[in-house]
Amino acid sequence: AAAARKLAAMASQPATADFFNTLCTEQPRLGVSRERFLWLKQMWESPLASAAKTRAQSVINTANNDLNAAPDSGRHGRDRIQRLAVAWWLTGDTRYPEYAWTSIINHAINNGDWGEPWKGVTNGVVAIGYDWFYPYWSSTRRTTMTNKMVAGFNGGWTDSYSNNIGVIINSGHLEAMLAVGLVNEAAAEGKIGSAISRLNSKVDKWNANAGAWYEGTDYGIFTKWGFGQAMPAMEMALGSTFGLSRIAGISAT
Repeated sequence: AAAARKLAAMASQPATADFFNTLCTEQPRLGVSRERFLWLKQMWESPLASAAKTRAQSVINTANNDLNAAPDSGRHGRDRIQRLAVAWWLTGDTRYPEYAWTSIINHAINNGDWGEPWKGVTNGVVAIGYDWFYPYWSSTRRTTMTNKMVAGFNGGWTDSYSNNIGVIINSGHLEAMLAVGLVNEAAAEGKIGSAISRLNSKVDKWNANAGAWYEGTDYGIFTKWGFGQAMPAMEMALGSTFGLSRIAGISAT
C-alpha cells in the first residue's frame, strides 16, 4: 500500500528540466504572495473589526518583542523572520527587515550550522528571509543570500534520516531551491527533484486514518513544522505539490 501511494504521488512529477516551467517569477512566492500581504495590510488598516485585523496586530506586537530577542538561525529564528516580514509588509517600518538581515547574515550565513544534517534548516531560514523580504533587499544582499543557499544544496546533502529530521532538512533545501529559482536555474532546478523524491519516501509514515506520526506526537509536530511550510511554498511557487500533499494520512493531521 505504501509503495502504491508513493507511485501515485510521483506520477505527475515532471522531468528535471521542466520543474520551473510553471515557476512563479514574482517574489514572495514561498507560501505567500505580494497580493496576499497587501490584502492583509488593507484588512489591518481598515476601521472595521475583523479576525484578520486582530491576528495581524498580534503578529506585529510579537514582532516588536522579536526586535529585542537574541537572534537564532534555527527553527525559532525562522518563525521570527516570518513575523518580522509580516510586520514590515503591514507597517513599512525598516527596523523589521534590518533586524532580520542581522539575523540572516550574522547568525545564519556566517555562523549558522551548515554541517549535516542541519544545513537544511539553516538553508530554509535564509530562503524565507530572502523571499518574504524580497522587495526590500538590495541586489548585493540578494546575491549574498542566493550564493549561500546554492552552496548549501548544490553539493548534495545527507539522506541518512528517514524520520522527522529527514522531512525537515529536505523541506528546507526545497524552499531554498524555490527561492533561488531562475537566479541559478541550473543548480536549483537540477536538485529540486531530489528533494521532492526524498520527501516522498518519508512522509507516508503518517497513519492513514488518524494522521499520527510514527515517532510520536512531539516529533510529529516537528515534522509538520517543516513539511507544512514546504507544501504551500511548492503550491504557490510551482502551482502543484505533484501529489506530495495528497499522501494518505497527511490530510488527517
